Amino acid sequence: MKKYKHTAIVGIFDRFHEGHKFVIKEAFKNGETVHMLFLNTGDKFTHPDKTIDLVESFDKRQKAVKEFVDGLGEGDRIKYYGQKEWIGLPPVFGWSILSHL
Repeated sequence: MKKYKHTAIVGIFDRFHEGHKFVIKEAFKNGETVHMLFLNTGDKFTHPDKTIDLVESFDKRQKAVKEFVDGLGEGDRIKYYGQKEWIGLPPVFGWSILSHL
């Protein structure tokens, strides 16, 4: 039996790496259903002083995560959300971060 009925992961998932994989595996280990929110940076991470063009496209980031989850055989236990679908909930990092996305 899992520790929690629901676990949630929020992130940009840029340049999918071992740290992302670890967090995802832990979410499945601890929760029956995993809810994953992809933050969409508009394919750019903006900062008040500059624009950094180093973020991979949303589609590429989402595809990498979905392929990993499917490879784990956990595709039926995860629900994916885009930022617009999550709009009614308070953001994890506070409202101020959304002004930069």
